[in-house]
Amino acid sequence: MTSRSSPLRTSWFTFSVPALLRPRLHLYADRLELQGWRWIGRYRRSIPLRRILQVDTTDDRLLVWLVDGTTLRLCVNDASAWRDAVARRL
Repeated sequence: MTSRSSPLRTSWFTFSVPALLRPRLHLYADRLELQGWRWIGRYRRSIPLRRILQVDTTDDRLLVWLVDGTTLRLCVNDASAWRDAVARRL
């Protein structure tokens, strides 16, 4: 699922647990990628856009509802712009 295309949007992000070092959020045409470092090594999660039911925001958080029932709560710069960018591709 990895592609050599450039991300459409990139930003830092955080979630409360687990804490990551140098976290980055990337939006590609077909997926979201979360990357960073934990004390035990690299963290990488790729989420195909087809697995996202809905996106929304609360204050500075981007809320991403997935088809498996989980919700990602990401603190990200300009959360409403991220919401709009992801929603356009769903």
